[in-house]
Amino acid sequence: MPNILRSFHDIVSDQFSDLDHKTRQLLTLGLEAFGLSVGIVSKIEGDQYEVLYAESDIVDIAPGTRFNVNDTYCIHTLKSRQATGFHHVAQSDIASHPCYQAQQLESYLGACIQVNGELYGTVNFSSPEPTTPFTSADYDYVELFAQWLGAEIARKAALDALTKQASTLQKLESVGKIGTWSVDMRSGQIDWSDQTRRIHETSKDFIPDIESGIAFYKPGKSRDAISAAVKDTVDTGAPWSLKAQIVTARGNEKWVLTKGEAEFENGECVRLFGTFQDISKAEALNRELREQKEQAENVLKERSALMAKISHELRTPLNGILGLLDNLPQEKDEAEQQQKYRLIKRSARILHHLIDEVLDFSKINAGELRLQKKPTNILAMLVDTASIYQPLCDDKGLILNTDFRVAEDQWADADRTRVIQILTNLMSNALKFTKQGTISFSAHSDVHQNDCYLTIRIADTGKGMTNEEVQRLFRPFYQAKSAEGSGGTGLGLSIVKELCQMMQGDVIVDSEEGKGSVFTVNLPLPKCQAPSHTDAEEDVFDASGLTVLVVDDNEINRIVMDSYLQRFNIQCHMATDGCEAITRCEQNQYDVIFMDCVMPKLDGISATRQLYAQGLLKAGASVVALTANTADDDKKACRDAGMTFFMAKPVEMGPIINVLRQHC
Repeated sequence: MPNILRSFHDIVSDQFSDLDHKTRQLLTLGLEAFGLSVGIVSKIEGDQYEVLYAESDIVDIAPGTRFNVNDTYCIHTLKSRQATGFHHVAQSDIASHPCYQAQQLESYLGACIQVNGELYGTVNFSSPEPTTPFTSADYDYVELFAQWLGAEIARKAALDALTKQASTLQKLESVGKIGTWSVDMRSGQIDWSDQTRRIHETSKDFIPDIESGIAFYKPGKSRDAISAAVKDTVDTGAPWSLKAQIVTARGNEKWVLTKGEAEFENGECVRLFGTFQDISKAEALNRELREQKEQAENVLKERSALMAKISHELRTPLNGILGLLDNLPQEKDEAEQQQKYRLIKRSARILHHLIDEVLDFSKINAGELRLQKKPTNILAMLVDTASIYQPLCDDKGLILNTDFRVAEDQWADADRTRVIQILTNLMSNALKFTKQGTISFSAHSDVHQNDCYLTIRIADTGKGMTNEEVQRLFRPFYQAKSAEGSGGTGLGLSIVKELCQMMQGDVIVDSEEGKGSVFTVNLPLPKCQAPSHTDAEEDVFDASGLTVLVVDDNEINRIVMDSYLQRFNIQCHMATDGCEAITRCEQNQYDVIFMDCVMPKLDGISATRQLYAQGLLKAGASVVALTANTADDDKKACRDAGMTFFMAKPVEMGPIINVLRQHC
C-alpha cells in the first residue's frame, strides 16, 4: 500500500505533465493496484454517460463513447454518492443489470467526481473476471483518486476561464486601444499590459518604474496634470480621469485618456491601478469637428452679412428704375427723357449683373454650372474686353495699357462667356480700386501640341491689400475692407477662382497695400480650328414671312419678345399658357414657337409633347424653350419633349437672331 501512495504522489506532483497525462497515469496505477483490466474517467450529464479517458489491456474504448448511465454500474455509485464496489456480479443482487447482460463485467469499483460541489462524473475500474472482495483501503484509494480528479478538473476549468478571460481582455484592449496598468506603492514596481506597451511604443519586455512612467507625459501641462492627479489620489483616494499628451518611445505624440484608482490598507495607499486608452483619432476628429463648426459659423455670419449687402445692392438699381419710371411720363424735355431712359437701362443692367453673380455662385456651389465650350478666337476675345474698359478708364483719367502677344489666328475650344466673365471681374476690380495711375492688361499664349496655355495679367496702381486680405480674398461671402462702400456682392472673385478651377487653371494674386495688385490667370485651353461661320451679330433683317407664336404667362415677357420680333418685321401671335398654345396651333401653322417652360394649366414641356402627338406642327417648325432654369436636367427635359432650341432668360438678341436665321 505504501507503494500506491508513493506512486500517487509521484504522479500528482509532476510539474511537467498536464492533466491528460496525469489522468492516464492515475488510471494505469488503479488497474495495477486493484487488479482490474478497464479504467475509465467519465462525465455524466442527465442520463448521458461519456467516456473522457480510458485505459485497458483487453478492450479498446475510445474517448467520446457514450452510454445511457442506467446501463452502467456507475448508476449505483451515483445513487449512493460514495465509493461502490462489486467483486462478483454474477453472485450479487445486480446480476440482472443491463451492463452485466451486455458486457459480462464481473467486478467493478468506482467513486463520484465532484467539481465545485456539483456531480461531474465518475472514476471507475472493472474487469470481466471476478476478484477478491475490495478492502476499505481500496475504497479509500478510489475516493482519493476521485477527489484529486475533481480538484484538478476544477482548477483546469478555472485556469481555462482565466485564460479565456485574459485573451478576451487582450482582444478588447486591442480593439478599444485600452490598456491596463498597476503600481505597487511599496516597491515602486509598475505592471503594464501589452496594449499599454503598444500605446507607449515600447518593447514587450520593457519594465517601467514610476519616474520613467511619468516621463512619457509631454512636459508642461500634461506632465503637471498627471503628477497632480496621482498625488491627489494617493492623498485622498479620489479617482482620476484625464486627457493628456504623451511622447512615445519612438518620439510620436499621442492623446491618451488615463484613469486611475487607489487601494488602501490601514489608511495607507498600497496600490494604484487603472486604464490607459489611445484617443488620438478621437481627438483629431473632435478637433476637426470644432474647426468645421467654427468655419460653418463664420460662413453663416458672412452669408448673413452678404444677404444684407445683396439686399442693399439690389435695392439701389431697383430704386433708380422705379423712381425714373415714375417720373418719366411727366418729363417733357426729349433730351431729359433720353437721359432717364439711359439711366434706367444702366440700372437694369446693374441689377441683371448682381442677379447673375448670385445665381452663378449658387450653381457653382450646387455643382450645376456647366461650361459651354465652342471655338473662340483668343485675341478677339481679349481685344473686345479691353474695348469695354478703355472708355471707362478714360472717364476716370486712368491709363489703360494693353499688351496681347497672341496670334490673330489662335483659336481655342473655350467657354467664351465664362472667360470674359473672369476678365471683366478682374478688370472691374482694378477699375474700382484705382483712383489714379495705370491699369495694365496683358496676355500671352504658349502653344504645346494640342493645348494653348493662356496667361493673363491684370495689374493696377490702386489701394492694394494686406496679407490677411489676400489670404481671404477668394473665400465665398468675403469682401475686403478696402472694398467696403464700393458696391457689388463680394462674390466676383470667388466666382473667378471657381471658374478658373473648372477650366483646370488657376488665379493668383500679388498685392502690396498702398501700391496696387497684380492678378495672374493661367488657363490651359484645347486648340481648335476656326469655325466655318461665326455667331450671329446683333443686326436685324426682314423676317416678315415667318409665322411666330410666343407662349408665356407673364405679360412683361410677352411684351419683351414682341419688341424683339418687331425689329424683324414679325407680327407674332400670343398665348398665355400651354392649353391656349394648342388651340392657336389648331388654327394656324407656325414656323417658330417660343415656349415658356413653367406656366399654369399646362406647362411648356407638356404642351410641346401634345403638339407633336396631335400632329399640329408643320414640317421643319421649331419649338424654342424659354426658361430661367438652365440646369442640365432641365435642358434634357426640353430636348426629350422635342424642343429644338434652348434660350435662357433674360432673353438676348443674339440667340433670337440665330433661331430666326434657321428659317429665313
